[in-house]
Amino acid sequence: MLDLTYAMPCYNHSRFLSEALYSIKNDIASHDFSYEILIIDDGSPDDSVDVIRKWMQDNSDINVRLITQENHGIAKTVNKLYNNSQGNIVTGK
Repeated sequence: MLDLTYAMPCYNHSRFLSEALYSIKNDIASHDFSYEILIIDDGSPDDSVDVIRKWMQDNSDINVRLITQENHGIAKTVNKLYNNSQGNIVTGK
């Protein structure tokens, strides 16, 4: 099991994603623990998924999992994030 999961729900957040992901990357660099970044895109009609996939490609050394789904709303998405987390500790971003 991993030490930490960074859980990130996403819906139409394309313009904020890179900044948020680089913030997590900087946090990861300052600690020595096993981690994952788990992102669930909740059916965003904008280019959020493309932004995430591009960031993942450019930062392939970072452990990121992306789940896409049709829109279910924030409550179901957050529950799914926690249910799919592999970390002993889950933190939101």
